[in-house]
Amino acid sequence: MSSRGIWWSARGLRVRTAVLLGLSIVMLIAGVLPGLAGHGLPGFAAVAAVYVWARMIAKPWLVTGLRQPGGLRRLLLDLAGQVLVALLMFWLGVLLALVLVWEASINLWLPPVLAVAGAGLSRLIWRPLPPEWDGFLDEAIAGINGTGPGPRAPDGSDDVEGAAGLQAALDALPATGARHHDLVDAVTGALMAMSPEDLRRILHDRIFQTTTERDLRALVVAHTDPYVAQFFLGQHDLEELFELIIEAGDMVALNAFLGRVDAVLDSVPEACNDLPTPFRLGKVANGLPAQQSAGVAALIARVQQLRQEHPEP
Repeated sequence: MSSRGIWWSARGLRVRTAVLLGLSIVMLIAGVLPGLAGHGLPGFAAVAAVYVWARMIAKPWLVTGLRQPGGLRRLLLDLAGQVLVALLMFWLGVLLALVLVWEASINLWLPPVLAVAGAGLSRLIWRPLPPEWDGFLDEAIAGINGTGPGPRAPDGSDDVEGAAGLQAALDALPATGARHHDLVDAVTGALMAMSPEDLRRILHDRIFQTTTERDLRALVVAHTDPYVAQFFLGQHDLEELFELIIEAGDMVALNAFLGRVDAVLDSVPEACNDLPTPFRLGKVANGLPAQQSAGVAALIARVQQLRQEHPEP
C-alpha cells in the first residue's frame, strides 16, 4: 500500500482499534457525568442528543435507507437504543453520587462537549462502512493477531478446485506491481469455476488478511466485471469497494477502479445506483491528486446522468 494507506496496515489497524476503544470510553464517561453532577433532565437531554447525532454520523445508511421498506423503523429503533444507553449512563452517575454522597462540580456543557469530541474524532479515524461490513475490523484484527481463522477454507458451497486455483494464482503474483492482465486472468478464471458470492467472499477474506495492493486490485477486477456487477445489482458493492480503496489510499487501485467502472456502466447502467453519491464522490475528489481527481470528476458527470435515466427503485 502507499504511504497514504499507513492506517490500513496491520499496525495501523491495531492503533485505530485502541484509539476507537478509548474514545468510546470517553463518550460513556460523558454520559455518566450529568448524573454525577446533578444536572438533571437538561444534562441528560444534552448528552442523549449527542449520542443520537453520533449514531447518525457513524451509520449514515440509517438515514439514506429511510425510503427502503422498514427503514424508518430501523432508524427509530437504533436511535432509541442510543437514548436508552444515555439514560442508563445518567442513572449510573446518579447512583454513584448517592453512594459517594458527592456531586461533581462541573459545567452543564462539559459532558456533551466531551461526547461531541469523542464522536467527531471517531468519525475522523474511521469512515462509516455499510452494514454488510460491520464486523470486518474485528475479523481483520483477529487475523492479524493470529486469534481468528484468517481466510476461510473453501466449504461445500465453493468449487474447491476453483478456489484453490484462485488462491494459488494470486499468491504467485507480486504483492505490488502485478500486471493488470495477470490479475484479470486469475479472477476471471476463478469466476468460471465458482459463484460470484464465493469469489467475493474469498477475495474479501484475502484483502483483510494480507492488506496488499495485489489483493485490493483483484477485488477491483472482480467487482468491476459486468457479470458480477449485474449479479450484485442493488447491494452497493461498488460503493463499498470505492470506500475501501479510499480508506487504503491506494491510487493504483483507484486508477483501476475508474478505468473499469466505465465499462460496467456501459453494460449495466443501473449500477450507477450502486456507486457512491455524486456528493460523496465530489468530496473525495477534492483531496486526490490531479489525475485521479479528474477521473472522479468524469465519473460524477456520468453517475448524475445515469441516475436521471435509471432512478433507484
